[in-house]
Amino acid sequence: MKKILMKVINKEISLFELLISYLIFFITKKKIIIGSKTKIVNKKNIILNKGSILKVGTGDFGITTKDELTLININKNGKFIINGNVGIGRGTRIIVGENAILTIGNNTSITGLSKIICYKKNNYR
Repeated sequence: MKKILMKVINKEISLFELLISYLIFFITKKKIIIGSKTKIVNKKNIILNKGSILKVGTGDFGITTKDELTLININKNGKFIINGNVGIGRGTRIIVGENAILTIGNNTSITGLSKIICYKKNNYR
């Protein structure tokens, strides 16, 4: 908690962004924490298995700024499955194609400015 408050104090994330993330968590009961500018297309196609947490844009990465947009685009009938604790850095682009399945496993960290494009079935553990 202290680490998150320091991010607000240092203006790495706004208090508004933090409050919205936690509000979404309590309303949806999904554990998706968003720490910087993020656009998620078809959020309903993100599957968080029991005990899973998805953190998007919450960590520092030397060459990114809090203004970097992170994009997660899940096309029609695509699935983005989270199995455990997963972090996605600022400025990352993830595209899941039609009928594709992207599975990411426990303790996976995707650094900022990464690109993942999935058109069939990919597993990262």
